Amino acid sequence: MPITNRKHLLTVLGLNEKQLEKLLSQIPKLYKPYIKKEVKSEGKTKERDICPSVGKLLAIQHRIKKQIFDLHVLPEYIQGGVKGKDCILNSKRHQGLNHHFCLDLKNFFPSVKNHRVNKVLLRLGYSPDVASIITKLITFKNQVPQGVPTSTSITNLVLHSEIDIKLEKVIEGKNIVYTRWVDDLNFSSQEDFKNLSAQITGIISNAKFKINRKKTFYKLGKVLITGCDVEQNRISAPQKLKDKLLDPKRSESSKLGVQNFINRIENTNH
Repeated sequence: MPITNRKHLLTVLGLNEKQLEKLLSQIPKLYKPYIKKEVKSEGKTKERDICPSVGKLLAIQHRIKKQIFDLHVLPEYIQGGVKGKDCILNSKRHQGLNHHFCLDLKNFFPSVKNHRVNKVLLRLGYSPDVASIITKLITFKNQVPQGVPTSTSITNLVLHSEIDIKLEKVIEGKNIVYTRWVDDLNFSSQEDFKNLSAQITGIISNAKFKINRKKTFYKLGKVLITGCDVEQNRISAPQKLKDKLLDPKRSESSKLGVQNFINRIENTNH
């Protein structure tokens, strides 16, 4: 049940009034932002703003996730950031379907502003005071920061409220499988549904989320979904992943992790 009064929230957080006020005043000092650089296969470098929390704030965010957000039951199609689900199982749901529409949201976490967080908490039944406090505890510089325990959970709730429910109505009764892995949306069917792609993208754009056009496509046949090649009768590890096993710059422990992941993918086909 949503928390509807300040006293209940304090109990859940394990804080008294004075401790809460002190924590709220210290928030700007309890984030340690840095830029993470990732070298892509094309040789290009992608920069990502990571903003992890530390100390008491990190502990409180873990508590918010476990004792507040994790209690909200999400639809089966929401896969990312949900206990018991992973990217392999997400891919597996699309196996055997020939038509695919895959979308990726651009600058996702920064686009979820604090007013969207507050709005969804109010919509879920939290009192204005409680919604305001939670929002302050899980946002930084007016947006959801990437790299803290609560970010995927709250963005799942925001996207479900603003996008997923509308998408459900579009695909209802049309034999289309939909899954969402955080900001990675995938639709699959045995039948051609390309005529719905404009309606789907329209819902996302109208919700003021930006679509990464480079990673958004409609395709017939084998497709890469959340790290796995999805085919008619199986899912498999993409060649780019297998190539990592031959990279002399990679440590043995890293290669072992890659091999274990490949094995897990293959095991779903038995």
